[in-house]
Amino acid sequence: ARLHGRPTGYEPTPEEALAHFDAPDQDRMRSLFDACIGRGEPFDDEFRIRDTAGQHRWVRVAARPVRGATGKVVRLQGAFQDIGGHKAAERLLDESLRSWRHLAEAMPMMVWTTDAAGRQDYASLLVRSYVGDAPGVLSDHGWLNLLHPDDQPAADRAWRRAVETGLPYEHQYRLRRHDGEYRWHLARAQRVQLHADRPPVWYGTAVDIHDQIELERKSSALAARYEMVLESMTDAVIALDDEWRFTVINAQAETLLRRPRTELLGQIAWDEFPELRGSRFQQEYQRAARDGVLIRFEEYYAPLGILLELTVYPAQAGGVTVYFRDVTEPRRVADQLRQVQRLESIGQLTGSVAHDFNNLLTVVLGNAELLSAQLAEESLERELAQTIFEAATRGASMTQRLLAFARKQALSPQPVDVNRLISDMDPLLRQAVGEEIQIAIVHGSGLWQA
Repeated sequence: ARLHGRPTGYEPTPEEALAHFDAPDQDRMRSLFDACIGRGEPFDDEFRIRDTAGQHRWVRVAARPVRGATGKVVRLQGAFQDIGGHKAAERLLDESLRSWRHLAEAMPMMVWTTDAAGRQDYASLLVRSYVGDAPGVLSDHGWLNLLHPDDQPAADRAWRRAVETGLPYEHQYRLRRHDGEYRWHLARAQRVQLHADRPPVWYGTAVDIHDQIELERKSSALAARYEMVLESMTDAVIALDDEWRFTVINAQAETLLRRPRTELLGQIAWDEFPELRGSRFQQEYQRAARDGVLIRFEEYYAPLGILLELTVYPAQAGGVTVYFRDVTEPRRVADQLRQVQRLESIGQLTGSVAHDFNNLLTVVLGNAELLSAQLAEESLERELAQTIFEAATRGASMTQRLLAFARKQALSPQPVDVNRLISDMDPLLRQAVGEEIQIAIVHGSGLWQA
């Protein structure tokens, strides 16, 4: 009576009771009632009724036949139950489920729910559009067949381990698209116990990470190639970040600096090599980083006793990359080459001068010999002519040696008696200084020949 808005004790007729049902439910209720009376079929169903105040409410109506001694249905025994609270909760659950599915469909990833056996009871639009509409592909563990054959065993083991332990599932595998292409995905799932009396449900997602995997693969290949090139370079290479910490040191730099890279990487250059503070090295590094310019220079590094040739490149993120090499030996060889070239130039000049000088001496020798032949013997003039001839002869000998030097011929030096050489010059000296000057030559004893 309360459900119908009637006073306690009210006993409506079947038609009065039926009038409280909504019009669409009246025929269904009448059909169930007739089947129960006529054929003895019990029923249990849910309906909406309207009380006398016009308020609607949900009720559960259950009835069973009561038979007489002859087996004929003589009456019905049943009950009405107010299930408004249950329906409200059910409505909220439906709304929540619809909201969740709207959210799942809007997410930029595949969303699915499954039981422990891998049978999916929900798959978002992204899942369906990716794998296609093949029947059974997402049920009865069919999802495993969508994986690349090489990835199936590990993915299955990871799933079974998650089911057994209840820990979250996370695995990367290649998933076959409807057109046959395999793409890498990162799958995650979490077990959720919605009802104590029901098995848990696994809520999962799958994110397409194929482009990321390919980028990582290419980056790894590029890094390996870069490292191979770096290690094979004949130049030493170091890189310093914006805090002047070592970030790159190749094998040649390790050898040249005489320090293992394991000690230097991540350390500040000025702390590891304090002699660089205030040096030209520090000044040029900082200028390259500050002004963004390439700088080349040579500088002697005293602690290692080597001359370095350096090229400093500014880095976009700050800091510098430095290519350097030991040029101590090449510079020494270059200096020697310059000395040789200078000597060759001197030799060429000497040859030219000696050749001209030899022509002059030829004239002097000829005239001195002719003059000596025309002068009286024992005369002072003849002695002077003879002295000129001997001096010119020695000059010619020296000229021949200069020409031999210019032609890079082997020289054959001869020992010289210094006392005799000076004595031979005595007449020439006396004639040159005049009679007012007296000359006394004192010969040394025991002198070596020069």
